[in-house]
Amino acid sequence: MIIEGHAFIQNLQRGHHGLGVDVLPGMAIAAAVDEFALVA
Repeated sequence: MIIEGHAFIQNLQRGHHGLGVDVLPGMAIAAAVDEFALVA
């Protein structure tokens, strides 16, 4: 589970997901996790 979470965060940072793209750069990870929690 930890490895999957780490890979998910790395992919977010690299822009491989469309999550958290419409927020300030410093808030992208937090916004992406919030968006992901809504759909998961």
